[in-house]
Amino acid sequence: MNNKKALKDLLSIKKVSDSLGLDTVLLFGTALGACRDKKFLRGDRDVDVGIEGKEHREDILRGLLGNGFKVRPGSERFPDSGHLPLKRGVDVDIYLLEKNGDGLTCWVNKDFPAIAIPHKCLQKERITFYGEEYTVFSPEPYLSHVYGPDWKVVWNKQEK
Repeated sequence: MNNKKALKDLLSIKKVSDSLGLDTVLLFGTALGACRDKKFLRGDRDVDVGIEGKEHREDILRGLLGNGFKVRPGSERFPDSGHLPLKRGVDVDIYLLEKNGDGLTCWVNKDFPAIAIPHKCLQKERITFYGEEYTVFSPEPYLSHVYGPDWKVVWNKQEK
């Protein structure tokens, strides 16, 4: 992944999200890189973020399409999905998170959750990533949930 393009895309997402009064939460490999390595993971293929508020889907999409993002092919099968697979400089996955009894969920369709974040992971923290403030779910519970208890260990030479 081209880190300069990834950073530019992430900043654009944050700008659109901030303009709507919504919080951009780093997820998956983006969160792991930001929390553990303080940079994008070497070998990662996309940027992953969550935004609470599926009801803002059209505003978020309009803002990002207006900033040059395109919807990746294949996603038209789920026009009301909470998962927005986009591309401008790099592939970006935006997960529109909805509160549920057990935490937060992003639904691809009414029967299939793309991701589920349990209640134990929902505490948020602010971190600085490439000079900008972002939100992450508290790293220890969230990254342990996603990657296991050894999330702080760099296993893959490609990540270094």
